[in-house]
Order: sequence, then C-alpha cells, then structure tokens
Amino acid sequence: PPSLRIACDSLGERVRLSLPVRERPLEITLPRVPTLPETAQDHALMLRGAASTLQITKTSLDPKPGPMTVECWFKASATAGRRCLLSKGRADEGWSLWLRDGKPAFVVKVGEKVTSVAMSTELKRPRQWHHLAGVIDATEMRIYLDGKLAQARAMKTPRSAVSDPLIVGGNPLSGNRLIAKYAGAIDELRLSTIARYQGKSFEPARRHSNDPHTLLLLHMDVEAGTWLLDASGRGHHGKKLGKAITVLASR
Repeated sequence: PPSLRIACDSLGERVRLSLPVRERPLEITLPRVPTLPETAQDHALMLRGAASTLQITKTSLDPKPGPMTVECWFKASATAGRRCLLSKGRADEGWSLWLRDGKPAFVVKVGEKVTSVAMSTELKRPRQWHHLAGVIDATEMRIYLDGKLAQARAMKTPRSAVSDPLIVGGNPLSGNRLIAKYAGAIDELRLSTIARYQGKSFEPARRHSNDPHTLLLLHMDVEAGTWLLDASGRGHHGKKLGKAITVLASR
C-alpha cells in the first residue's frame, strides 16, 4: 500500500543529527469506474485466514431497509467451526453469510432480534465451488445453495440498516479485531437492492451481470494496486488486506 516516508537531519555548527524516520500510510479513495476492461482469464479472491480480508468502507454500500440479495461463489479450504464469508457489521447488528460447521447460513438483524436461515446438513462437496445467495423480500428471508432453496423464514419487521464496512473473510469485533475467519476462495460477489430469486430453485449464473439494482459487483478480475475494482459503476472498490491475493479460478 502507498505510504509517505519522512527522513530529515538537524544541522547545527559542526553537528548533524539524524532524526527518527517516520512512515505513514496514505489513504487513497479511488474514483468510480463506469466500465471495466474485459479480461481473458477468470480470477478469484483467495483468503488464507489470519488477517486476510477484503474491505469496502463506503457507507453508501448498505441497501436501504427492504428487499436485498447478497450472493457469491465460494470454495472453502476449511469448514470446521464458525467461518464468516462476509459481513456488514457484527453478527448481532447487521447481516452476514456464514459456514457453521460446514452448513451455510444467512444471518440478519431484524428489529431488535437476530434471525437466520441455514442449511440443515453440511456441504457434500466442501472443497468445490458453490453458489450461495441470501435473499430478503417484503415478507421473508431465504437462503439458496447452488440455486436450491435451503430454508425460508417469515419476516414481519424490516431488517436493520448498518453503516459498518463490508468485510469479506471475517466478522468484526470491537477494536477492529476479526473472528470466524474464512479460508478459501470467493468470486462473483454481488449485492443488489431487489430480491433476485424466488421460488424453490434457479440456475446460478457463472458470471453475474450489472443492472440498475446492483450496488456492488466484484468479478475479482481487475485490480488497481491493492484494490479490486467494482463493476457496478458505483465506486465500491474492495481493498485487499493482509495476505489476500487473486488467483486464477476455474468454475
């Protein structure tokens, strides 16, 4: 990441003192990119646990309380325990996608309560690519795995809005600490302001498309320094932190 390094000496009569070197990171905000270039190869974000994350700090990223869809393709390197694929706020205040002992879950703060929908069984092929989607409409929340409805739950109260950063690869605690760190690959992350999927099944797209309802679309293909560029045209670029890298993906 870019930084500013300051080094100077203090000069006096017959004396020269070197002052301590100071280095500070530079915070850079990337502009919106209306159209991203096409790439010949498909890439994915690879997270290796520890401090490997992708973060998007803009508060405009959270949909207004109402319909939404959050979806991605993922291939987990490990599924034991609690592993958070992505989260908007802490588990008790925002919304998030999880693997809980290999069982995908969509967790949402609704009014004063936290509710969830989840698969009742573990992934049958945990180390292969899967499509995961969490959907909210006017009456219920749903979770789909590979285009198949896993569970639906009625909602009588709109979900709570949250302005925290979107974190891919963990769930935040106070003091910028992360828990439930995810290890594996994530691709085609899309956040929408509509309930894109209804009914019991649909065919997941290998590559998600952009439209007026898209708030965020990360193909993970186009980089600018430490950023992965947002294909929605809204400037919600993701910043890679720690050991997060991009790798060639074959789905």
